[in-house]
Amino acid sequence: MEEYVTLRKNDDSLIPVYAGINGFETPVWLQSEWTEGPYAEYVRKNGCGHCCAAMAARLYGVEIDPSMEFDTCVELWDVPDEDHDWFQTARGITEVLRAYGVESSAFGVPEDEEALSMTRYLIECALSSGHQVIFWSHPYDDDNIFSTGEHYVMAIGYDEEGHVVVLNSGTRKTSDGYNLTDLDTIMRSVYRGSRASLSGWGKEDELPDCGGIVIV
Repeated sequence: MEEYVTLRKNDDSLIPVYAGINGFETPVWLQSEWTEGPYAEYVRKNGCGHCCAAMAARLYGVEIDPSMEFDTCVELWDVPDEDHDWFQTARGITEVLRAYGVESSAFGVPEDEEALSMTRYLIECALSSGHQVIFWSHPYDDDNIFSTGEHYVMAIGYDEEGHVVVLNSGTRKTSDGYNLTDLDTIMRSVYRGSRASLSGWGKEDELPDCGGIVIV
């Protein structure tokens, strides 16, 4: 029997909702509200991937928050040098999750429509089998429901009405902590032409090599 995503609303500006599936639950942190730890500034500015990685790990039983996840990134890669920034690559997210014992895989997203159907198939199979999908949302137009800029979000699964529940740490399009959507909308937002070829910290001048999807 398929397990549905649960959403538990919370009256808090940092954590507006808790999301659960497969017997685990995670807070959904709004990164702009984060104030804890030595890297709080970077959680607010570059924290979408860090929040997604922390939420994914919590859904596999790891007690973690974005500050702890940031500490792990610095342990793995040191602080970014002048060629890198404080955001993670898609492949870097898999390295962090692996450090917590959580298996995941990063994939690029092709531009070709026919090849793109395989990405859709991967996402659909993952969600249908209880896995999560972190994806880099690219702002092709104003219709992007997840963000106005480059942004990681995480599709966690389906609710009872058949919506895909996407956890969202940003506040540019919603401050609810999540979007209810469908695969068509997700496929219009994934970063086509991204290659997920770089690991560790991201590089502003090599975004296609940084982006992609992560199946957890």
